Amino acid sequence: MKQWLRDQGQRILLPWLEGISLESGRRAARVQIRTQKSRWGSYSTRGTLSLNAALLFLTAPEVRYVMIHELCHTIHHGHTIEFWNLVRRLEPDYRRLNLKTGKADGRVPGWVRF
Repeated sequence: MKQWLRDQGQRILLPWLEGISLESGRRAARVQIRTQKSRWGSYSTRGTLSLNAALLFLTAPEVRYVMIHELCHTIHHGHTIEFWNLVRRLEPDYRRLNLKTGKADGRVPGWVRF
């Protein structure tokens, strides 16, 4: 089932991220879909953006926010004021969406997290 979810993530999330990359002018060197236990996404210093397949259980605005958040790490690696200013420029409602994604774990079935 996890492989099926990752496949769905590839099919749905990757084109969506591509659109947001074009819109924002930010691009990761490499993108992967994983089933992470505690993060919606991450960005490595080597340029790999990882998205959690469990994003498929979130609302569209929440997923878009996570994608923008991770794409902003292509410019600013930490959560500095400059990072948050960039996030805000791309997603003005980022504070509310950040809070919502922080509480969204309950919408993900347990089998995804094991």
